[in-house]
Amino acid sequence: MTTGVRPVIIVGGGASGVLMACSLLREAGGHVAVTLIERSGAIGPGVAYAARSPDHLLNVRAANMGAFADEPDHFWRWVLEDSGRRSMCESASDFAPRRLYGRYLQDLIAPHIGSARLTIIQDECVALTEDGGSAHAVTANGRHLVGSAAVLATGNDVYGGYEDSDFENPMTANHPAGLRDDSAILILGSGLTMIDYVQSLSDAGFNGQIIAMSRRGLLPRSHDQVSPVSIAEADIPFGRSLASLTRWLRARIRKEAETGMNWRAVIDALRPHTQKIWRSLPDRERRQFLAHARAWWDVHRHRVAPEVAGFVSCMVDAGRLSVVAARLSHVARVEGGYEAAFRRRGAADDERAFFQSVVDCRGIISDPSKSTNPVIQSMLRSGATAIDPLRIGIRVSPNCALINDRGAASKRIFALGPLTRAEFWESVAIPDIRLQAASLTAQIRRVAG
Repeated sequence: MTTGVRPVIIVGGGASGVLMACSLLREAGGHVAVTLIERSGAIGPGVAYAARSPDHLLNVRAANMGAFADEPDHFWRWVLEDSGRRSMCESASDFAPRRLYGRYLQDLIAPHIGSARLTIIQDECVALTEDGGSAHAVTANGRHLVGSAAVLATGNDVYGGYEDSDFENPMTANHPAGLRDDSAILILGSGLTMIDYVQSLSDAGFNGQIIAMSRRGLLPRSHDQVSPVSIAEADIPFGRSLASLTRWLRARIRKEAETGMNWRAVIDALRPHTQKIWRSLPDRERRQFLAHARAWWDVHRHRVAPEVAGFVSCMVDAGRLSVVAARLSHVARVEGGYEAAFRRRGAADDERAFFQSVVDCRGIISDPSKSTNPVIQSMLRSGATAIDPLRIGIRVSPNCALINDRGAASKRIFALGPLTRAEFWESVAIPDIRLQAASLTAQIRRVAG
C-alpha cells in the first residue's frame, strides 16, 4: 500500500466493485488507494458476467457498455483491439456475450493487481462501521481493515441462493444429465433469469417441457433498431400521480407513432430522466407503481437482444416452453420430483401437476431484510443503515451516503449500484453504475483528503 495513503475499502468484487475501483484508481491519481474485499477471490465478472454460454447476451448494445462515464464506448474500443473479441461482437450495435464483458472487467482491473495502490482480500466482509475519521471493515476470518472511506458494491442478492431453499438454484440446478425429457420442469419467474436458464437447458440438450410461471405471465420485450428521439425535461410531468404519468407516456408514444417511431424510442428517451421522475413521486405513488405497473415497466424497459427474443419465440412456438400467469399455492418434494399446486390468473380453483424439477428464477431480492449478505444484515442490526419504507433497498442520500436508523447520513460509508434502488430506481445497469462511480470518486477524493 502506498505510504501515507489510507485506502478506500470496497466491499464486492463484481461489476459494481470493479467500476468503483477503476474509477478511483484512474481519476484520483496517487492520492487514493483501494482495498477490495471479495469472498470468491474472482474479481470482475461476478454472477452477472460469469455466464459460460455464448448465448447469454448483454441487454445493452456494445457501444454503451463502457465502464467510465466520460467514455461510454470504452468497452467497444476494447473489443476492437483484438480479432478474437471482434469475432464475438462484430458491431457497436450488437449485444455482446456476457462472458466477453466479464473478460473486459477482468482486463480493467488487471493492470492494477500487484500494484501498491490496490490490495485484494479474498474474504467475506461481515461488518462495516465508521468513527469520526475512518471506516472500519471486519471480515469473516477476523481481519480488521481501516480506510478513509468505504463503498458497499455488493450488487444484487438473488432468489435461489438459500441453502435451505425448497427450490433449485438456476446456477447449480441439474442439467440434462439429471433430467428426463418425458417429465416437465417448472420455473418460477418469467423474466431475464428464466430466459438464461432455458437457454442453458437447450444448449445442454434438454428437450422436455418447460413451464415458466409468474403472477402476470409477462416476457421481456425485444430490442429493435430505432431512431432516437428526445424528450425535454420541461415536457415531463414530474411529481404528478402515477395515473397522470401513465396517460402522458401513452400519449407521447401515440404521438411518436404518427411519425413512424415505436414505443421503444420513447422508453429509451426517458432514461436520462427516470431517476428524477422516481424521486419526484410521493411514496403513495411509488407504492402504486410497484404494485400495479412495475412488471409492465420492467418488460418494456429491460429488453432482450433480438436473437434472444427469437430463441424464446421458437421455444414457445415449438411447444417446449409455456408461460403461465399463475400463483404457486403449494409445492412439496415427492419421489422423483415435486408435486405443485397453482392457481392461474382469474381462476377459482387450483391445478395440480408433477414436475421433476422446480427452479427458482425470480431474479433479484429487493427487500434488504431478506438479504443473505452478512454485512448488510450486520449493518441493519446495528442501525448503521436502514431499510427504505418501500423495502426495495437500503436508505441512501442523493450522494449515495448510507442513512442510519436515526436518519443521519454517513460521512464515510457509501453504496452504489442495485443497493441504491430505493433512492434512484434506475441504478442496476452499467450506464447507471458508472455515473454513480464517477460521482462517488469526486466525493471520496474530498473525504480522503
